[in-house]
Amino acid sequence: MAKKPLLGIFSFTCCQGCQFTILYIEKILDILKKYDVQYFHLLKEKNRESKFDLAIVEGAITTKREVRKLKKIRKKSQYLIAIGACATTGGVPAMANILGKEGKKKYVFNQKMLYDSIDAQPLKNFIKVDKEISGCPIQKKQIESELKGFLKKWRK
Repeated sequence: MAKKPLLGIFSFTCCQGCQFTILYIEKILDILKKYDVQYFHLLKEKNRESKFDLAIVEGAITTKREVRKLKKIRKKSQYLIAIGACATTGGVPAMANILGKEGKKKYVFNQKMLYDSIDAQPLKNFIKVDKEISGCPIQKKQIESELKGFLKKWRK
């Protein structure tokens, strides 16, 4: 059996609409069969120890814990695509940034969560991002094209 590229699809602070968009691609199962999907919690169990040829990440970064997790993902990934407005600009979660720490304490977080909280930010503020696909949510054709295109590049 030919080796398949290792794929991880991750989510941080967001509505997960971009991951659902991936699932709504008409031929997604045919596409995913060409990958060794190691991490995609909407479809299967998670393999947190894997390395990834391709990592797809949605969501804004809003906590110190998420920063650490994101950096681990980047370190284990050859190529990383940020998908959606949250991952590329901070998106809807960044709207809470205008509240400041005191406003978040009053309206958004409990005390424990506030301790770990940072202003919502895009992935590129913490790691190298190889490609960005914006939108809220992303367009199916864009991510489908990236998944197919990566397979062509990976084989060479």
